[in-house]
Amino acid sequence: MNIRPTFRSPPQLIALICLTGVLTMYLSAIIHDYGHKGVNNDYLVKVQDPLALRYNDRSPMENHHVSATWILLKEDRCNFLRKMPQKAIEVLRKQIIDMVLATDMKQAGSGRGSG
Repeated sequence: MNIRPTFRSPPQLIALICLTGVLTMYLSAIIHDYGHKGVNNDYLVKVQDPLALRYNDRSPMENHHVSATWILLKEDRCNFLRKMPQKAIEVLRKQIIDMVLATDMKQAGSGRGSG
């Protein structure tokens, strides 16, 4: 039995989508606690930590993980994404944001998605 995709798309595009998905999952797992302060979001909100204020009390640590990582990735010495097509980077970034914000267990059941 020969199984083919039901959509007509160049094989390179399909491969890029698959690789982007795998890269998204790996990067999300790697960065999901980057720069963690060792306290939970409730504490950050309670003490009005600058991260809680910056992110309006919504998933301050998770937002920080993504933001700090992306700032690091923009540095020339760390930017291994620079040769990727811009559209792929945009998709990658959006998916990473969604995945890392979903690690805030307080928001996980709320259906808010963006923390």
